[in-house]
Amino acid sequence: MTSEEVDKELQALRDRQAEWQAVDRPVEYNDRIKADLKLTSGEQTISDLKDNTFEITNERHGLFSGMDEHLLGMKAGETKEFSTTIPADYSNEKLANQQADYVVTLHSVEEKSLPELDDAFAEKVSDGECENVEALSKVLSDNILDGKKRRINSDLRDKVLSAIIEQSHFVIHPLLVEEEVEEMLHRSGHMFEQQHFTPEQYLKVIGKTREEYTEEVRPDAERRVQRRLVLDEVARREQISVQAEEIEALFNAYAQMGQQLPETEEQVRSLMVSYRWEKAFNRLLELTTDPDPDAESEAEAETSITSAEAAALAGEPASETQAESEVETLEESATATPLPEESRTETVE
Repeated sequence: MTSEEVDKELQALRDRQAEWQAVDRPVEYNDRIKADLKLTSGEQTISDLKDNTFEITNERHGLFSGMDEHLLGMKAGETKEFSTTIPADYSNEKLANQQADYVVTLHSVEEKSLPELDDAFAEKVSDGECENVEALSKVLSDNILDGKKRRINSDLRDKVLSAIIEQSHFVIHPLLVEEEVEEMLHRSGHMFEQQHFTPEQYLKVIGKTREEYTEEVRPDAERRVQRRLVLDEVARREQISVQAEEIEALFNAYAQMGQQLPETEEQVRSLMVSYRWEKAFNRLLELTTDPDPDAESEAEAETSITSAEAAALAGEPASETQAESEVETLEESATATPLPEESRTETVE
């Protein structure tokens, strides 16, 4: 754990508590602007955004890479036309390395005002749990360390399961893979909607047909089926089961987080299956790795519950990250802040 990591978290907290104030001056880095932005490439209209709000940064990647520097020095009421080159590694190969033509009309400029890093700030962001900056720093340091441990544990779990899959022989009915592909598309579509994209718009942005996207995710779908089969077999051989009180504890945990799950038969089965997989994961680690002398049973139980919650939401073991990577790809194709649904039109063919 380094002081730089804690300082970075403190700065992130200050950024989230920042206030924005309108200013009458040219655009600078770290400002927030509201603008109309039209982006075309050749005959294609990629984005046509109205009253879009986003921050000016020198670290933008993806489709809009190189845009921000052209906006520096603009004033409210001005319109500017300029061109950039879409990155060669952009996910849509048809647009990659092509010229991108912008027309931007600036409506307003806002400047960020950061709160002071003092004891009052520490108490506010911790909901009264931390009386001073020192206590807040200690909490952040502990959280960072816990995060590192979870990542190490997740990597270890993946390596163990991957090794077992590589040494196993599978006869998988194609229907299982097809069902998993459809489930992945369904889950991705739900997350795309949260980012104000329809699945069709997302496919247009990345330049793929539904069939192409399906073939792209099929290997991962097959891998997920293999993971489930291995975990089911481990659970069977080790006689792993899930008790009613454990399911009730999961429902209570969700309720405490403000997410009241419906106690339907389908939801109970989803939690039961996911938690059984989680137990199978932990048993695999016991069988294949040395125990951690520093691990505490209470912390292990908490991690297990948390992982099961995540698995229940994803419908997969907690170490699956395909859905997250798809969201990252989606966010890379959008501007820095979420856009109101009524303000965006995507017409990429």
